[in-house]
Amino acid sequence: MIWLWQPLKESGRNAIRPPDGNVAGFNYYLEDFTVTEAVSGFIGLFAACAATVALGFQVKKDFDTDQSVGIKTLDIFSIIDVGLTAGLAIFALATEAMGMAFACVPVFGGILAVVGFVLMIVGLFVHPKPPETDGQKFLDDSGLGGSFMNTLMSPPEALLLYAIVPAKVTAGANTACLITATNNTSNDVVVKNIIFSWISGTSDEALFSTLGSTSIGIQSPGNLFTCGKPVANPQANTTRFAVLSTDNTLNQATLKAGDAITLTFQGVGGGKSGNTALLSVAENTAITVTTTGSDGKPVTTPSTADATSDISVPII
Repeated sequence: MIWLWQPLKESGRNAIRPPDGNVAGFNYYLEDFTVTEAVSGFIGLFAACAATVALGFQVKKDFDTDQSVGIKTLDIFSIIDVGLTAGLAIFALATEAMGMAFACVPVFGGILAVVGFVLMIVGLFVHPKPPETDGQKFLDDSGLGGSFMNTLMSPPEALLLYAIVPAKVTAGANTACLITATNNTSNDVVVKNIIFSWISGTSDEALFSTLGSTSIGIQSPGNLFTCGKPVANPQANTTRFAVLSTDNTLNQATLKAGDAITLTFQGVGGGKSGNTALLSVAENTAITVTTTGSDGKPVTTPSTADATSDISVPII
């Protein structure tokens, strides 16, 4: 850089010397300072203009990404400060070129510099929101996966409205329960089956630890439905039973608006006091079927339900 600076410095000296070339009264180092001041003024002007443009892009980005109010406010004050600094630099160079000088220019420049320093300190404590990851963008409706996510079907709502009375069970106490499944709509509902399941055994979230097999009963309009005996799965600590249609031909029945299926059973409350148990309901489940494939190996069709629902039951 020395080879570039030396001719610039000499050109600057020649520019500020009198027209007659008389250098009497000129100090060699004073010439250096004068040239340096002029060059630094141009560099400062260029830097201020570049900073204003760059900060403008940053402000646009922060507004496009919906940054916090603090970040947006800091952006606005910063671009105003840098813009005024660039404008003041242009004014100072223009007036100097016309042989004028204003005492207020250095004062305003100092004020803007202090304001810029304060904004920089404040910026250390105002943190922008981190950018979204690819996974977040994919799941975000306004991101990459929005159109894909909108094509996915929402899980269907349960056909019937379910309730359990009492709404709480007492751990270790013998409890008689009533479950109702009501067609709360104004239309007929076709029901193939309903499967109820819950955690049982010694789990802290068990609805019942045991179930009295002699007290299960079902009532439905026209005796359209029947229920099987609860089946326990000790390995999974779960118990379930199914409500099935009595029509062995269609394997389904219709509940009219306002009709209800009522189940009564008795069991010993399980779980731990203060926890919550879940009574899970699956409607119109396609029962698992095992067939033989073309290669002679068994093919299992997994169980799928049209709709599911959960009833939260506090344990006291």
